[in-house]
Amino acid sequence: MIQILQASDLSLYEVEEKFNLQQELPQYALSDEFTIANRENGLYQVLQILKRLKDLAQQD
Repeated sequence: MIQILQASDLSLYEVEEKFNLQQELPQYALSDEFTIANRENGLYQVLQILKRLKDLAQQD
């Protein structure tokens, strides 16, 4: 059975509840710090990013 509702009939919360649209809260990761005092060598990662950007720019 298809039920047609007007947007003004329900609040966003009611729509989420009625149609089981609850979403999990997003989870974010921490960014790496690119500093001189960093023990890991981030230069390799930066170089890989720059190479990828160059390849993308040359495709156009």
